[in-house]
Amino acid sequence: MKVIKVKSLLWLYFLILSLSCFSCKNSSLSNDNYSNEFIINSQSLHFSFDTTGFFKYSNILLKIDSLTALGETDSSLISQLNPTWDSLKNEMDPRVFGSRKFVYDKDNISEDFLKKNIKDSYKAWNENPYTKNYPEEIFCRHILPYRIKDGILPDDYFGAYNREFLDIVKRVYPAKIEDAVDSILVRYKDIKYSVKVLPGFPYLFPSAMMKTRRGECEDRIWFNYYMLRSAGFAVAIDFVPAWGNRNTAHTWNALIIKGGSIPFEPFYSTDRWEYKNIYNNIAEDGFVEWWGKFRLPKVYRYTYEIQLNDILKIKNMKKEDIPPLFRSANIKDVSEEYFDTADVTVDIERPKPKKSKFVYLCVSKLDKWVPVDYARIRWGKAKFKKMGKDIVYLPAFYKNGIVIPAGNPFYLSQNGTIEKFKANGNRIKMNIQRRYPLNKKKDESNSLHKESRFILANKPDFSDSVLAATVDFDLEMMPYKIDNKILGKFRYVRFLFNSQTILSELNVLSSSKVKPNIVFPNINKGERIYKLVDGDLGTPLKWTIPKDKSKRLYIDFDFGKPAVITQFQFCGINDIFHIESGVEYEIFYWDDRWVSLGGVKKPNKRNIVLGNVPEGALYYIDCHDKYTFERIFKYKDGKQIFY
Repeated sequence: MKVIKVKSLLWLYFLILSLSCFSCKNSSLSNDNYSNEFIINSQSLHFSFDTTGFFKYSNILLKIDSLTALGETDSSLISQLNPTWDSLKNEMDPRVFGSRKFVYDKDNISEDFLKKNIKDSYKAWNENPYTKNYPEEIFCRHILPYRIKDGILPDDYFGAYNREFLDIVKRVYPAKIEDAVDSILVRYKDIKYSVKVLPGFPYLFPSAMMKTRRGECEDRIWFNYYMLRSAGFAVAIDFVPAWGNRNTAHTWNALIIKGGSIPFEPFYSTDRWEYKNIYNNIAEDGFVEWWGKFRLPKVYRYTYEIQLNDILKIKNMKKEDIPPLFRSANIKDVSEEYFDTADVTVDIERPKPKKSKFVYLCVSKLDKWVPVDYARIRWGKAKFKKMGKDIVYLPAFYKNGIVIPAGNPFYLSQNGTIEKFKANGNRIKMNIQRRYPLNKKKDESNSLHKESRFILANKPDFSDSVLAATVDFDLEMMPYKIDNKILGKFRYVRFLFNSQTILSELNVLSSSKVKPNIVFPNINKGERIYKLVDGDLGTPLKWTIPKDKSKRLYIDFDFGKPAVITQFQFCGINDIFHIESGVEYEIFYWDDRWVSLGGVKKPNKRNIVLGNVPEGALYYIDCHDKYTFERIFKYKDGKQIFY
């Protein structure tokens, strides 16, 4: 790749943009500093990861490409590829893994690449019937840039499909712009979300994903950006740095249109255009598999041009005193495009560290606090703008990489009022039943198990069947055991159930030591059907619901010969977040730090009762033995209220 100097870049861009009649007139970028600031200075901040030491291992891409073409399942790919990938990671140059050395675009982008990028971008913009009349400002920011987010190596993989994509779009026009984008996305719908096949694989260029046909959201958003901008669509990459009611973050794509944006799921799915409805901080239900509500404190957008925040404008600011989110000069707050916001003014109630000029609003992530916004400290107060509602925040300083409380945590309600959490001196008794909020939709679905039946027989057609037990109660999210009271020996057991129900566990015990053969006569047995008894209540069985939803499904157990049936064990849908017996828990309350309420508890039932608990505080329960799904909560009127 030919390297060109910065001065040459300036004249190159000026010349090409002039020849193409591109001026960005009537936009915020149309000042005398446009070429210097938007192109050169911004480019100096962008980088790719150093690929030294990586390409000699790229044969793994060829291997997964051939295995995928043969129709190998994910389970097969994991067993065949992951051990090799794990060993390759150990041998990999540490400049790629670990520290991840990078090279700046100003030293690594060739003159030919820039020329072609600008020419192709301008051509696609003019030929795309959906975007050709967009303001030049949108073109500058969302079609022209050869990259937005750093890391991946820009290439021209989709350049070869430019003409084909544009022809597809022209045929779809004047349908909705979402339909036009779908007409391209559908070509790559076989690229699946996966964190298990080649976990942590670095997709350093778009074509790599075409070989694995798998990846995470961070990988797919790159793929979509390069693909859609090659067809002249204005595309952005948006992200929530940390959910307000969950323990992770998320990144997705957005189509930029006049006056706003249309966010969409990175991977091809039936609900990919639902983000506006789901991320409005009002909706109570998420995606089709009952994810529950999402609460977003902030949404940021990656930008090509420099977006210096107030923190970065201060000279001699130590990197260790800046939260990672705000070390970037290429992100922009776009929260108002997603939800109704509120401005919040907080009092600085704790002594500030020396030279601290800013305070941050943080959201909870397990037992940690993650900064998501900042504000200057002025006369003992700080005003935060455009915050998401229905979320608990902690005002905090940030010094030497440590979050230091600046006041008490508070809840910002839907109507903009604030409720502070602080122990009030009183003591209460607390009955803890969960460590994560209950999904009402899942809970209600278990009611569909009513009238499920266990039937015994000795003939394979069940013509001599005997009813052994009926589920005549409402199921909670827990496993159940029903003793069989029918005398005699039986070879077959049938579990008959509603087609719309979900099972997490099913087992039949007998006096025989023979392991029964389990038959799914009318269930679609795909890769996602798990073992009936796998010890993991969080892995439900999946099946295709018949068109006739009133139809009942069944699962048969064949013991090979008659045996005494002793017990039926089953569990409906289970979110595994109830308090479980025999599992270690520790409960904390917040008092400028998480303070333990008495050490580890190992209950012998489905709740933990604590006395002498400080009232009015914020609480957190840590499960020592299980999945990292815990959320903060308050305790009011004998109930846990999670955030």
